[in-house]
Amino acid sequence: MRVCAAYAHKPPTYGVKVGLTTYAAAYCSGLLLAHRLLNRFGVDKIYEGRVEVTGDEYNVESTDESKEFSAEVHHKPTMGKTTYMHYLIEEHEDAFKKQFSHIKNNVTLDMMEEMYKKALAAIQDNPVYKKPEKEV
Repeated sequence: MRVCAAYAHKPPTYGVKVGLTTYAAAYCSGLLLAHRLLNRFGVDKIYEGRVEVTGDEYNVESTDESKEFSAEVHHKPTMGKTTYMHYLIEEHEDAFKKQFSHIKNNVTLDMMEEMYKKALAAIQDNPVYKKPEKEV
């Protein structure tokens, strides 16, 4: 029995205009699912959850080259920032344009973090699923 669901095509509802197949969009979908589940069982007002996304969760994949846990390593991709994207745009602009052609709608790399911060806040404020209205 399915109790709750959140899909990868939902982040645009919360202001994510680009990159729906990225780590950051997956984080948004996971946060949406978590908040919908809390809401579904009426405990969303009891358990506030993490208010600010810092990357301080325990994630074994979040290591830097020294193999030590680093919240910053986890935080950057959660906010849509990747070293690889910045490297490409600085060193191989044509390759960047080809690989990241989905970055459009006047969204620049510098705007990504703010876009995700707003989306995460919007998800926390209103995760409730609303059935689409049927056209008559």
